[in-house]
Amino acid sequence: MKNQKLIVDSKKIGFPIKIFENQYLEEALKGHFYFGSLEQYADIEKLTKDHVIGDLNEGKIVSEIEANAIWAREVGQKNPIRIDNHHRNNKVTIKYGISRKQLKQIGALCFSFLSLDDFQSFKKEGTKTYFKLKQEALDKVQNFLSLKEKSTMAECSLVLFNPNCFFKVLHDENLSFDWVHYYDHQDPMTLYDNQKLGIPSYFYKSQEYAYQRELRVVSKLSCKCKGEVKTIEGLSGKKVSLNYLSRLVLIIEGYEKLD
Repeated sequence: MKNQKLIVDSKKIGFPIKIFENQYLEEALKGHFYFGSLEQYADIEKLTKDHVIGDLNEGKIVSEIEANAIWAREVGQKNPIRIDNHHRNNKVTIKYGISRKQLKQIGALCFSFLSLDDFQSFKKEGTKTYFKLKQEALDKVQNFLSLKEKSTMAECSLVLFNPNCFFKVLHDENLSFDWVHYYDHQDPMTLYDNQKLGIPSYFYKSQEYAYQRELRVVSKLSCKCKGEVKTIEGLSGKKVSLNYLSRLVLIIEGYEKLD
């Protein structure tokens, strides 16, 4: 019987990291994490124009398309009615997602994820292939850290999490999580694909945020506020430097490039 090759998603192999403001670092290392409401992050951009922490379209998929004409008809009818375009242009914006009420009720805890796609092979020994982070990935982490410090006006630190413990805890605590899907808002197929796959819209963000490499954990908020601190037992990490990340090595046994 021939050995079967295991096909895995390269985007889901790697290490979770998170940038914390130093004033919250000690509590975070003890497993106390802040879940901010999706409404809060939407309001941050709306009120402050902050594009790092804030996102006006939190919980929504926004599709901007061009249309020569727009028609509407009821189900079963054969004669559609043309809808006048009072703005005298052919651009249409469609927003699909959760309600404002739901934005208040759902809290998000956001990590970054350094996946296999961010690594490059540099050595091979027998059946083992060694990988290190690409300089491009390190530069983007550095840039994200700088943007976060500028946005919060506070010193921040990087924390690295053991992926085995990390995902086990999320499963054990029955927390909903997913890698954020970054999309082109000028591609109308995103709406179709989302409805077909049934992935909640709060796991989608515009591709302008792709540098954040977000892995998002969501939880229902228990109080009427902008967010709350939740304790997640076992979800602990360690503070690391960018230099440490540059020396991080991923080793894969039996690695074979198929393309």
